[in-house]
Amino acid sequence: GGGGSDGGGGGGVYVSQVGDVLIKNSVLRDNSATTLQGGGGAVLLLGRNDSTSNAAVLRVVRSTITTNVARGGVGGGGMFVFGAATMIVERARISSNIAENDGIVDEDYVGGGGGVLVRGENARALFTNTTLSGNTVKFSSGGRGGAILIDTVALASQLHNCDVYRNSVDGDDVEVPLGAAVHIRGGGASSSSVVAGVRLVDTRVHTHRTAAAAAAAAAAAAADKEGNDGGSN
Repeated sequence: GGGGSDGGGGGGVYVSQVGDVLIKNSVLRDNSATTLQGGGGAVLLLGRNDSTSNAAVLRVVRSTITTNVARGGVGGGGMFVFGAATMIVERARISSNIAENDGIVDEDYVGGGGGVLVRGENARALFTNTTLSGNTVKFSSGGRGGAILIDTVALASQLHNCDVYRNSVDGDDVEVPLGAAVHIRGGGASSSSVVAGVRLVDTRVHTHRTAAAAAAAAAAAAADKEGNDGGSN
């Protein structure tokens, strides 16, 4: 399905504090979430804030999440996992999704995740045999993680036998390390000092460029051209 729009997050699918939801052999495309607080252009998985018991679980199997947009909120162009919740993605494609925000994002609560945003205590995403490509973060300030932004504690996310390529981060903060593929930020919504991070197993990550790298390449090309023009006179 496609074409959904939501003002609070989860333009296509909204899952809140329930047991086990399955999306299989499906296509979620051209959905949008436009909000100051929410995110998840196609899917928002909202778990409980205080416990892993009865945590929400969403399984995405043999499905495509593509050309969705999260605009004006915290991000997660394709999917957003928040709170005590687990997203399990198997044999899927997450591509050409966009997280964008023209406003200022608090540095203590950064946003982004062109493909997927994972945030909050006991939030995690597990990817197997999945491709994340061509996803983009377009934040005027503070955007991170072209493919995935992980901003969580306590539980580790994992990519197993995945392909992550040609994702990008664009914005004014060209001097900040943005993580054009995967950006990992400890802390999330908890004061815990245990940072979950992410495990990459048999996963290929390649062909990414941040705004800083693009600016440096453009400057180098311009300098090279100027030098060649000067030398030919």
